[in-house]
Amino acid sequence: MSRLLPVLNEPRNCTDVLQSLNDTHISTSSVGALAASGLTAPNMVEATVGGTVTLEASYASTAQLIALTWMKIDADGNNERKTTVYLWNPVKGEGNAMGPLSGRAEKVGQASLLIKDVEETDGGKYSITVIVENEGQEERTINLKVRVPPTVAVGPQDPYQAIYKTDVSLNCIVANAKPEITSLYWLKNRKPVDTTASGPSAKYKDGNTVFPSLVIRNISKEDAGTYTCVADHVTGPVEDSMVMKVSYPAQIVNVTYPKRVYVGDKGVKLFCAADGNPRAEVTWSKEGSLPLIGMKALPGNNTLIIPVVRRNDSGEYICTARNGVGRTDSKRIRLKLLEGGGGLSTALIVGGVAVALLIVACVAVVAVWVRRKRRKDRERENMSMYYKAAKEEFEYLAKKRLGGKPPEIMKRTGKEDVVDVKERSDKGRKKMVRAIYSYTPQDEDELTLKVGDVIEVIRGENGGWWFGYLNGQLGLFPSNYVEVIDPEDLVGENRFNDDKQREQRDMSRKIAAEFKSRAAADKNFPLQVEIHDEGGTITKKYDKIGMAATLKLEEKKHTLAKQVAKHSV
Repeated sequence: MSRLLPVLNEPRNCTDVLQSLNDTHISTSSVGALAASGLTAPNMVEATVGGTVTLEASYASTAQLIALTWMKIDADGNNERKTTVYLWNPVKGEGNAMGPLSGRAEKVGQASLLIKDVEETDGGKYSITVIVENEGQEERTINLKVRVPPTVAVGPQDPYQAIYKTDVSLNCIVANAKPEITSLYWLKNRKPVDTTASGPSAKYKDGNTVFPSLVIRNISKEDAGTYTCVADHVTGPVEDSMVMKVSYPAQIVNVTYPKRVYVGDKGVKLFCAADGNPRAEVTWSKEGSLPLIGMKALPGNNTLIIPVVRRNDSGEYICTARNGVGRTDSKRIRLKLLEGGGGLSTALIVGGVAVALLIVACVAVVAVWVRRKRRKDRERENMSMYYKAAKEEFEYLAKKRLGGKPPEIMKRTGKEDVVDVKERSDKGRKKMVRAIYSYTPQDEDELTLKVGDVIEVIRGENGGWWFGYLNGQLGLFPSNYVEVIDPEDLVGENRFNDDKQREQRDMSRKIAAEFKSRAAADKNFPLQVEIHDEGGTITKKYDKIGMAATLKLEEKKHTLAKQVAKHSV
């Protein structure tokens, strides 16, 4: 008995295979008693754009496979149009993806089709056709649904500048989702925004699937932050974020000043802390008058300095803060002055005229010394009160980074140094430190340090910044730039420094006398050297006496260095 199905010779290309399938189809249709191949496939498969999907298919027959074809079925009016997307040649054991799936499809398993980099247009109906020897042709249809994640965009812009006490609407646009999103909600700083409240007093309105935009009422500075619109989808949540900044008026939060101020006190500071966005500008006035004659305002530091307190400095001082948003804010303080302790010397002078002028003079000297000591103590106390009262400012100064410094000096002050400072304080001795690194101040409140400077510590904390006295100035300095020393070690150094200064002074005088003598004898002998540019303009003048003194001192450099080493041992 001859076979009803023709045995295919090895086809030369895909066209030969398709022609063979057509011939086979004609042959099988002429017979009607062939057994089915047992082809099975699901009715529907889902995929996500950009992902990978497998259209599962298999057949039960163990007979020889003659042909396997996958086609895409597109609607063409009332008819359907089939496009071959994959063809398998069982003789060669090779397959070929074509049409819209060219380069993106391959056969896996017995008859399944794997599609990579799924596109939205890949959705639709697919049919698989298998032809098995002696069992004829069989076909199944699969519906592929492609899911498309939504695109989410927030606005109006990022960042967005809002104004206090107004209502704003943050937009959220969701598009291109297949299927539609399941829910929509907002986050503020990664925490859910409660939009369930309703009514005119509710802070938030909308911000849901029906009305995606979020309305924020009566904006305050607390509303500033990062807002995120989240759209839930079967493919996973999709979100977009924006930053909202809030402009609010300047507000004074604290005013600090020393409560005990005496006539003659130096460097008295009035500090005014203000908040606002944009940053508040702070000005000081006395009883409404500007400018304050003889006083100094530190720009950007909100501080007014009275260099030397006089009797007419008492009165009402006004701190005003403004930033161009809303009304200005101001606070008033009253500075009351106390008289210094000079009455003791006056009484003794009047009562001791008849006793002895020598005794009066001695008492006057003692009184002046006591008065100066009290004044220094009050200055230290006032400055300590200033930094203690302005806690926020002190913490800000203490937390500033020490940029651009060698890493070996960035460590905290050693525990032994802090213990040494505290022990000296308990014993009533001065706390002295020596600068081991130079430091350039970043604010007016800080001291300028040069290597070798000796600073008296007024307040020292465990690490961070210390407060001290140097060259007639009070201020902050980094504690890891200094080393703790014993005040008694300074006696020899001071004596040596005095000798060195006298030697330099005598040398300068000697050289000056020599140059002046030569100038008197020779009128053409100039005492200055002029440097001219190309146009003949004088750019610099050098003093010959100073130059000569410098050269002479340079010759003694090594001798002085040896003496310094000897005294510092």
